[in-house]
Amino acid sequence: MKKGKKLVIIIGIILILIILAMIGFYLSIKMKIYTFTIAKIDGNNITAMTENPTSKVFQINEIKVKDENGNDINIYSLQKDDEIYVYDEENGINYFCTVQEITNNDITVQMPDVSYYSFTIKNPVIKNINGKNINASDLKVGDTIRVIDWIPEITYDLAYFTEGHSVEHLSDVKRIKVVKQDIKDVQAIENRDKIATKEAVVVKVNDDSIDVMGTDNEDDLLTVKYSEEKNHGFKQGQEVLIYFNGVIELVQPKTIDTVGKIEIIKEESGIQIPESVLRNFYSSFDNVEVTVENLNNTGITFTIKDTNKFKYNYADTYVIKKKNVNAMPAEENESYSSIGAVAINWEELGKVTEVESETTGIFQNVDENTVRKTYDWSNLYGELEERRISIFVTRRKYSYFKN
Repeated sequence: MKKGKKLVIIIGIILILIILAMIGFYLSIKMKIYTFTIAKIDGNNITAMTENPTSKVFQINEIKVKDENGNDINIYSLQKDDEIYVYDEENGINYFCTVQEITNNDITVQMPDVSYYSFTIKNPVIKNINGKNINASDLKVGDTIRVIDWIPEITYDLAYFTEGHSVEHLSDVKRIKVVKQDIKDVQAIENRDKIATKEAVVVKVNDDSIDVMGTDNEDDLLTVKYSEEKNHGFKQGQEVLIYFNGVIELVQPKTIDTVGKIEIIKEESGIQIPESVLRNFYSSFDNVEVTVENLNNTGITFTIKDTNKFKYNYADTYVIKKKNVNAMPAEENESYSSIGAVAINWEELGKVTEVESETTGIFQNVDENTVRKTYDWSNLYGELEERRISIFVTRRKYSYFKN
């Protein structure tokens, strides 16, 4: 009998453990625990953030390393966890970093960054550091809290952006526990949006951004975004120091989206803004009109009307090409080997002489915005055969005419 009771007890314990394990598994897929610092409180809406550092590798021969006072540092004297500023000469950026590893050729550093979260306080259990129940109104910016979020059966993409960061939205917060209270935690995390700096000259001021030129390279052109309230009287010619998260979107035009602040360091920069840079930001192809006035088998006359303040440059050279269309057998079609295709290429027409193309033209300034160009190519290409032709004007500096 005693043996039977023991067996029943053991089986009971095993069943309880299995049930607890199943409950634990169920809760693990239904609940998620976060620890982060409250950054903003708006009524019942909470925005919080946590540090999310990223690693970056630099080649030692391409950078300079400085301390917080701007003094040069011997890279090989550094140790792990030293805080430094790395100057990336190619992009003209200073990065605030923590040393991770140094090899003969590379230095690996860690750059601080942040992740954002948001949730609405509905009716959760809230406890203070001592474990006592408190009200939602007792929560303060700077509190580091541990949150249990209940994950719904159906989730929706509720991500949005703040200061260039994506924000994860918590759907149903059940418990909040304050684990630390220090406003400096928020200030420290917010400064992670200022992990890199770049000096630049303001070229153009827009509603939501400024267009700038790097102080070290006139070809280093960027658009720096800011919210309306951050426009502190920017104007062309100022020299500014941009604090940002170290990320430059390289798709043209290059942009800096996540900006900590923009500091005016000189009201009048001594750096002259070239006309080519002004043209890049102020001129538009929408203000250019090309009109063909005459076209025959030995020449063409056309006008270019450019009403931009900073007008584009137009080359006087040209090329005439013919379009070749060749059938491609199926076995030669690398993209779709089961079907045939056509191969198209453009080939310059044979020349009757080697004269320079610009010497076959006559150019006339019609008015301050309009130039007329007349070309006679009979001494360069001879008379063209009668055919349908397409005329292409590139949306860059130069004009090409294809036959």
